[in-house]
Amino acid sequence: MARKSTRGAQGSGSIRKRPDGRWEARYTSGDNPQTGKQVQHSIYGKAQKEVREKLRSITAKIDKGVYTEPIRITLGEWLDTWLKEYTGNMKPHTKKSYEATAKTTSSQY
Repeated sequence: MARKSTRGAQGSGSIRKRPDGRWEARYTSGDNPQTGKQVQHSIYGKAQKEVREKLRSITAKIDKGVYTEPIRITLGEWLDTWLKEYTGNMKPHTKKSYEATAKTTSSQY
């Protein structure tokens, strides 16, 4: 009887248990055009099954060609966007209070 291979398919990513107890899955989304190196991302979760499902979903999107890179923005940039787009129907005092809090918070980070 032939032995079943435990290795995953090429390009399907890898899963490991981290020393802190969390599970980590790593996958490659393509190559960086400037450096030519692979662009790798990590997914974290409490259970191996949870991470495996997230990884399977992302690799399926990559295979279909509908995957988009996660966007990285600073907290200050997100707060500016939030203030412009989500506080339009608030009372003036509330909006001003949120703007002051956002200004203080974004200067700390």
